[in-house]
Amino acid sequence: MIWSGKRVAEYVEDVDEEMIQPNGVDLRVGGCYLILSPVKRKPVELKYNIISLEAGHPYIIRFKNKVRIPEKTVGMFFVRSTMWRKRGILIQASLWDTGYVGRGEILVFPTINTYVTVGERFGQIVFADAEDTFLYNGQYQEEEQYGESFDRKTMENI
Repeated sequence: MIWSGKRVAEYVEDVDEEMIQPNGVDLRVGGCYLILSPVKRKPVELKYNIISLEAGHPYIIRFKNKVRIPEKTVGMFFVRSTMWRKRGILIQASLWDTGYVGRGEILVFPTINTYVTVGERFGQIVFADAEDTFLYNGQYQEEEQYGESFDRKTMENI
C-alpha cells in the first residue's frame, strides 16, 4: 500500500505544506556535483542559487531534506514532470531501502543546457509497505555531505 503524503512527511525533515502531496513529499535541491570518474566528483558552483547543468554530462543532485525510511517500508523517488518536460532532465533513481537515513542523491542527465535552483522542489519521495526484511546499514547510512559516502582510502589513491 502507498502511504499518504501526510504520513510520509512525518519521516522527512524541513517539510512545509507546499511539499506534501497526496501520496508523497517533494524533496528540495540541496546541492549538485559533476561526476568526473567513478569515485571523483566536483561541486557545481552556484550563481544566485542557480546551478547550471550542461547537456550530456552526468550530475548528482543531493537533496536538502533528510529522510528516514521506517521499518517494513520502502522509499521510491519520482522526478517532478517539470524537470523532464520543461528542463530536459532525465534521472536514474533507485529504491530507498528500509532503515536508510540520510540526504539522498539522484543521478541526473540533462539532455539540454538547463538549470536547477537550490531549494526548489525536484521530485517526490513515496513510501510503500514492504514485507519483513532487514534494515539498511550500508556505507551511505547517515550521509550528510560529499565525501562521507566514499571510501577515503580509495579517494586517496585517485
